[in-house]
Amino acid sequence: MITKVRRKKQIYQKTGEIFCMKNIIIILIMIVLNLSFISVAFAQDYTSGEEQTAENEANPESQDPPPQQNAFTSFLPFILMFAILYFFIIRPQRKKQKELQEMIDNLQVNDKVVTNAGIIGKIVNIKNDKNVFVLRVDDTTGTKIEFQKAAIAGVLQSEKKS
Repeated sequence: MITKVRRKKQIYQKTGEIFCMKNIIIILIMIVLNLSFISVAFAQDYTSGEEQTAENEANPESQDPPPQQNAFTSFLPFILMFAILYFFIIRPQRKKQKELQEMIDNLQVNDKVVTNAGIIGKIVNIKNDKNVFVLRVDDTTGTKIEFQKAAIAGVLQSEKKS
């Protein structure tokens, strides 16, 4: 009973860390977007309205067009956002998927596992052709349920063969 409570605390702790990380990423994206718009606003160096109209009336051909931004600097905020998203969201997710796939590939008969639905059972048969595990969920009645390999969330206990 104590181990179940500890396991739940670990799961809640991990979800809290993920929630916090997502908030940080959203804040960073907002900062990058704001900096890109602020830099455009400060890059425009215009004189006051009265001085500008006086210059235009005196010499309309000498009017300079507003400064153009470089294409790279205009796309720089989006490149930075993609890099932030890649390193904080996409890359860790791929790493977790790879670890989960390795764990599923290394499962053997008599391993105690938990499914995504929360069902705990012991593997009694592996059907590789159908990509299915057969779990025994109740020892007294011998109840067996078939699950797809993708439905396995984690290993609780692994019995080592001597």
